[in-house]
Amino acid sequence: QNLDLTKNAIGEVLGRKQKFNGMYDLRAYTLPSVSQVRAFAAFGAQTGSFWEEYCVAAALLISDNIWASAAKTTINQVLRMCPQKNPFLIAHTPEAAEEFFKVCATQ
Repeated sequence: QNLDLTKNAIGEVLGRKQKFNGMYDLRAYTLPSVSQVRAFAAFGAQTGSFWEEYCVAAALLISDNIWASAAKTTINQVLRMCPQKNPFLIAHTPEAAEEFFKVCATQ
């Protein structure tokens, strides 16, 4: 259910065809199942050209603890959604992400 809500929200943003920064806050989530990761990765593959064109920069927020290292699979899937040509940051706070977006906007 959360996956569908997330896909719908992202689909709406991409459907606007406007430049945007993406902040993905995974700090409050538990690790998704393998099937959820695969479904989300498939969605990212379907919408990849939109990400390349409209995503200016992206930041992934993860918890600042040892369990965050177990989220590598999720992080890799998010990286697939926002191709390497776009600046990407892994951070622990929204403030760090916002500062990153400000720097990206000046380049």
